[in-house]
Amino acid sequence: MIAQNNIELSLGGSPQIFALEISRGRGRRNMTMRLKYPCIISVSAPWGVSKAEILNFVRGNAKWVFEALKNLKKPVGLLEYLRENPQIFVGGKKLNVSFFNSRSVSGFWVENIEKGEIVFAFSEEDAASFKNLFLRYAKEAVLKSVTCVATEKNLGVPKISVRDQRSRWASRSSSGTMSFNWRILLLDSRLQKYIILHEFAHEKFMDHSVSFWIYLNRLIEGARRLDRLVSREGEKIFAIER
Repeated sequence: MIAQNNIELSLGGSPQIFALEISRGRGRRNMTMRLKYPCIISVSAPWGVSKAEILNFVRGNAKWVFEALKNLKKPVGLLEYLRENPQIFVGGKKLNVSFFNSRSVSGFWVENIEKGEIVFAFSEEDAASFKNLFLRYAKEAVLKSVTCVATEKNLGVPKISVRDQRSRWASRSSSGTMSFNWRILLLDSRLQKYIILHEFAHEKFMDHSVSFWIYLNRLIEGARRLDRLVSREGEKIFAIER
């Protein structure tokens, strides 16, 4: 359950009011926080931590909050982003994206991977429906990308899910299911491949130990460098549909 509050912070200037989201979990050991647009501080805390302790934690990190505020990315709509950057990457191929105004209630798409093209048909009078259409497409497209990488590396294709993760590219459950962020389709094929192989490497090493990185580097050369590139791209891509 998430509790909603407000908190006033200042750092050598006029005070500013932030919305404060507090969530508590029994499995958490430490307090963490992140800044979300527009001026929302989200705090995750262990179950027994009081509201007063949480407020003191946030006030004690006011300097971090104001630094993060300077770099806070304004959310961008997916349709707006794709109109400016009309390309996605599926199965190791770049697809040029175009749009068609349709009266179809749910919308549809026409994909031609060989020609490197995809057309999304939807009612442009209801642009909000485009995200739902794209998420439907992403469930198929991400599986194609994972299958392509797994086939190339002679790896088995695991059970796949596609999710709207806010700050993670992918995760792997204890049962072996790999979950991928739909935003992975906005990354070029090289970075997409790295993220997929990163999750395959977790089949052998659940942590990020030296052994993990050695194994991952065998799967894809320059893993550390690619990891930094993925993090850098994330600053832009994670602002989409926040």
